[in-house]
Order: sequence, then structure tokens, then C-alpha cells
Amino acid sequence: MVYSHVSSISATTVRKPCRLLCVKISQRANYTLYGSVITLCCNFFQFQLARTQHKMHGTIYKIIDTRTPGVVVYVGSTTQCLRKRLIKHKSASKVRTYTLYEHIRSNGGWQHFNIVALESGEYIDTQALRESEEAYRVKLQPFTNMKKAFVSENIVEYRRQYKRKNKAKLIEQRRLYYQINKERLAETQRQYRQTRKSKMLEYRLRYRPAKVTCECGASVFNLTQHKKSKKHRLWAEKNCVPVDPRTCRAQLLACNSQNPVFLQ
Repeated sequence: MVYSHVSSISATTVRKPCRLLCVKISQRANYTLYGSVITLCCNFFQFQLARTQHKMHGTIYKIIDTRTPGVVVYVGSTTQCLRKRLIKHKSASKVRTYTLYEHIRSNGGWQHFNIVALESGEYIDTQALRESEEAYRVKLQPFTNMKKAFVSENIVEYRRQYKRKNKAKLIEQRRLYYQINKERLAETQRQYRQTRKSKMLEYRLRYRPAKVTCECGASVFNLTQHKKSKKHRLWAEKNCVPVDPRTCRAQLLACNSQNPVFLQ
């Protein structure tokens, strides 16, 4: 009941001090035993008000090649200072394979590239910052930005509805595309695996655990998952070894009926 009275208060009332708001809610609700609830509601209103009034500082920047300063390589946005953002770009370029970093590595490294501010100011939220970034991306046409910085909610909803309504059509299109380009896709995957063979092997040696030998004789990576397999269960039934603790009693009784000495 208190919440119904609270929701009926106008927005101008929320801007008054917390003490006056508590008095107004108490007079309208006629409850004096719910002071803690009323105070909690007032704190929530003040938090929401401060949240809407708060603005964040953001910067839209471009990355250019100092040898050809008229060509924009990349457009981005950040809430940090440009020096820290450039440090993060340099750190990510050592391990990431983005188009921007591939272009920088193949053209002499960061010594030939620089970051320049395009616009700096206060923004309501990250969405507003991204929207301004997208406007600069469309205007300057950088060739390493592979995705849009901002997509409106209407477009997102339209795409979601389109996928839902045309699900069968999209599946059929993907199937036909795969059938037509089957050999080309297989060749691309083969080349990808061949070029990254050493990296994949290094990753497996670093992160995949060593093989362990199960009591059934199988050599596996995941012993827990292997014990749920059909192969291990058949071996356990044959050798009267309980697999699942919930069925241990039934398995032991079955083995005891075949071999009375098993439980002794």
C-alpha cells in the first residue's frame, strides 16, 4: 500500500529534500510505523535523480598514419584519456588479430601511427557517446572499422522480428549457400587449420590437462566425463564395479546374485 502512494507522487516532489519527501509520504499514507520503508523509497528516488543528472566525460578519436595524415585508419571513442587508450591499443595489438592491428603491424608498427582527438565533451551515457562516434565513422570512412559503433533500438528490434518471422527462409538460404560453396569453405578451413597448427598445438599443451588412465584401461583427458560414457559403463557392468553412487546398491546386489563371494 505504501508503494502505491509513493508511485503517485509527481516528479517535482522528488526534487525536494529527503526530509520533506518523507513528511509528505507519511501524511498521505498515514503510516508512522513504516519509516524505514519510506526512507528507503526516498533514497531510491534520490539515486535515480542523481543518475539522470550525472554526465560522463568522453572523447572521440582517430588513429592516423603519420606518413599519410589525410587518411583516417580508425575511429573510436573512450572515457579514458587518450594516453591510456593508446597504451591499451598497443597492448592489444600484440595478441589480437583485428584489422586495425594487422594493418599497423604490416606497416611498420606504432612508431608510424598516432592518436588524435576529434571531439571531447560531456555525454549522458555510453550510448550517446557511441552515437557521436558512429556519426564520425560515417563521415570519415576509416577502412579498419569493421562494425558500426551504434545501432538504434528500432533497427535492432526490426532485425529481431525479421529473423523470427523468416526463420525457415534464412535456414534454407544458409543451406543453399553451404551447398554451393562447400568446396571453397572446406579449403578455407583447411588453410586456417594449417596456418594455425602450431598455435593450436601450443594452446593444447598449455591449457589442456594431461591424459589420465582409467581403471578400465582407457586413456582420457576428463576422467569424470569418461566414467559416464557407454564404454566405461559396459566395462563396469562386466566387472561388477559400481559407477553411479545412486545405483551402487543395485549393482552390488546384481553382482552378488551372480557371484556370492563378491560382497564378502
